[in-house]
Amino acid sequence: MLYCRRIVILGVLGKVMRAWISNHKISRDSAILSISYGLAAIYWYRSSNATVLDVLAKVSSTALLTYYAARTDSKQMTAGMLFHCFGDGLIELPGKSLIPAMLTFLVGHSINIARFQKNRFSLSELNLPRVLAMAAFTIYGAAFTHLLTTKTSGVIQYAIPIYSLAISTMFLLACIQKERSLRVFLGALLYVASDNIIGANLFVKKIPAANYLSWPLYFLGQRMMLPDLHDVETVHKKSHPR
Repeated sequence: MLYCRRIVILGVLGKVMRAWISNHKISRDSAILSISYGLAAIYWYRSSNATVLDVLAKVSSTALLTYYAARTDSKQMTAGMLFHCFGDGLIELPGKSLIPAMLTFLVGHSINIARFQKNRFSLSELNLPRVLAMAAFTIYGAAFTHLLTTKTSGVIQYAIPIYSLAISTMFLLACIQKERSLRVFLGALLYVASDNIIGANLFVKKIPAANYLSWPLYFLGQRMMLPDLHDVETVHKKSHPR
């Protein structure tokens, strides 16, 4: 009965939102992002005792980001977000769902790696402070990965280094992007911070309110690594003048 009430409420809110958007002439893309933020906030607020509907709100929030990514006409960006969206759902399933979720996220990272490869500076173009910062992160990542492997056993012990290599590569490539460099770097940094919190909470020591910390970092990181559509349209117009 409670679920039915929530579904009815969500339906009514959807109609109200549609009417409000129509009356105020808000763009579809702004509406998509606003709804995505709202759903992410709902899950964040309920994450310590999430119900099926709360998890649905979580997955829907990243599904909307996936749809937003699709509006950029970047197949790689869309595919990367899609696999992360699947992972967001898998990791919430009861039982031994961590490995399938990690595999799904791994595919998403691999796609992002391929995407970031296209728009990066070469190593010879990097200044010394950036190289040193990347080296420091690499050392930290290796140390943290080693810590996690000492706290685990079985399949997960072998899965962690593979996953860590993928997310570290994604982050290092995010550090050397030519376009939107600061924003992409910050987004990747938030993502890595989120994963570190999850890893430490699962395998090292329980962190109070870990999900309250990790989820907003993850969601904001994903959003920041996506471009704004008006920027994409501006670049497209410059590249294809009439």
